[in-house]
Amino acid sequence: MKQIIIILLACFVWTACKEEPHLKHKLAFTKTADECASGVWDYKLVSNTNGERYEFNACLAANYNGSYTLNRRADTLVLTLPADTSQNTSALYKLVLDVDSWPAYSHIYLGAQLLKLGKQ
Repeated sequence: MKQIIIILLACFVWTACKEEPHLKHKLAFTKTADECASGVWDYKLVSNTNGERYEFNACLAANYNGSYTLNRRADTLVLTLPADTSQNTSALYKLVLDVDSWPAYSHIYLGAQLLKLGKQ
């Protein structure tokens, strides 16, 4: 009886720890200025057990609606923001990107900026 309990417990632990690859993300944005100055780019990274949070500024179209794509390419995540193809004025936005990914990634492109994560 003791062996059956140990075997069942081992099977339960093995199935509970099995994790499938995934990439979950969410982007929040706030318009911070009506004009966009060049060279404003800066970021902040917060890591926790649920993933990473990137806070950064970006110059986007004044009528930005929150559209974006986030894709995995090997060990790199690529965030693509829409280019301002119109002649409308640009505005400065504060973007907050939450990422939960497994397996881990070691690089992320936030727009045109490449960040290397972990030990360099």
